Amino acid sequence: GCHPALNRRLCTIGHAVIESAYATVCRLPACVRSHRAPIAVADHLLSSAEPGEALKNVAQLLSYLGPAVCLDSALVAKLCRLAEAFLAARAKAGQSAVIDAAFQAVFNLLDECILPALSLSEANCPLGELVWSLVRHLPFDLRYRLYGQWKAAEAPGMHPAMIRRRAEVTGRAKYVMKRLTKDNVKQQGRQLGKLSHSNPGPLFEVVIEQITRYDNLVTPVVDSFRYLNSLGLDVLAYCIIEALADSSEESPRLLTLSTFVGAMCKKYTFDLAGCFQYALNQLKNKRCADLLLVREILHKMTGIEVSEEVTEEQLEAMLGGELLRVEGGYFSQVRNTKKSSSRLKELLMEHGLVLPFVFLLAQQRDCVVFNGEPTERHVKQCGRLYDNCQDVLIQFGIFLSLQLSTDEFVAQCPSIDQLINVYHVPADAAFYLLRSGFAHTINQLCDRKLRAGKREAAASAAAAAAASAESADGGGD
Repeated sequence: GCHPALNRRLCTIGHAVIESAYATVCRLPACVRSHRAPIAVADHLLSSAEPGEALKNVAQLLSYLGPAVCLDSALVAKLCRLAEAFLAARAKAGQSAVIDAAFQAVFNLLDECILPALSLSEANCPLGELVWSLVRHLPFDLRYRLYGQWKAAEAPGMHPAMIRRRAEVTGRAKYVMKRLTKDNVKQQGRQLGKLSHSNPGPLFEVVIEQITRYDNLVTPVVDSFRYLNSLGLDVLAYCIIEALADSSEESPRLLTLSTFVGAMCKKYTFDLAGCFQYALNQLKNKRCADLLLVREILHKMTGIEVSEEVTEEQLEAMLGGELLRVEGGYFSQVRNTKKSSSRLKELLMEHGLVLPFVFLLAQQRDCVVFNGEPTERHVKQCGRLYDNCQDVLIQFGIFLSLQLSTDEFVAQCPSIDQLINVYHVPADAAFYLLRSGFAHTINQLCDRKLRAGKREAAASAAAAAAASAESADGGGD
């Protein structure tokens, strides 16, 4: 990199380039502006009051600095606020999907300067929250791309300061994880939270590796993550997907990761769209082992449990309504899950994942049995995967019946002919999914006939009354 004095001078020039645009976004009070000293820079610098132009200009300048922009935390904070205002204005104008030069400049700033600078800072939690306020405007696929490149920037052969910082964080994380127990969660959790504010990627690599080796660490780790900020939780979701992609089918690692994700979803609020999209893509590739992840998330967030062995009393309880099923239909105690269930429903509806999951879950059972050569899988393994697909389908169907009103589900779900002939959903699954819709349609027809019968009876009674009145008038005459 450059000499430190040159780095600071470039940061000063960066302040001047964005000064006009930043003043329109975050205007200071007059009493503060009057006491600020002007920034001494050349007059020929490109400066614009329009945030998009200012971001393009400063991105070209700071590309020479890279991670060295960490020398000026105030400049990083200004860049985050200015870029956030720019992305928010684009979203308000309905241009979120447009990728132009200004949007590319914001992405380059995050990739080359802001995130690497966060790695070189010392546990700066407010700066991490500012970065999250910026990246939360991006879709999860772009965010995960940034996180992947952020981790790649710390790989061997890249910036020396980043490599050294990664080694320090990895060593410290291993030291803390060796001493983490359920009795010292508060003390060691603060250490983990401190490391996650600036270097979440290397930290979560160590943590996930430890919990997949020792599953008794899942509960202490989940409790210790109470000190993570919003950016740390989002990077954790990316690291979980990265770890799931490295897991083989039916491995203990996959089971431990699914349990960990379910426990995290139950206790904390973070974006699960990437996890569900990963499971959906795996189903498209005819791999259903990752349904363990979906099963755990549905169980922890909605309280809907799928048991292989149930008692007679539980079967009778499952015949009742929602309250009776919760009280007597499950082995585990179900606490209040209304908020988490509605949050999961909003997530699936927002990203359009409800119907794709329904179709792929219903089709996956046949794929388990008929896909591939007969010698590729053992019969017991096929049976276990088939049962897992069936369990998750039932679990997902119960969740939809409880969270979506009948009108909402009927409006979204295709007809029975389309389900079977167009989407190739097996008949038993199609009728199971549309059972509430059939009952709703039958009730509507019965109500219409009942109202029509009442109207006919009222009309007949009125006609009879009129006829009797006429006959009475005729008899009087």
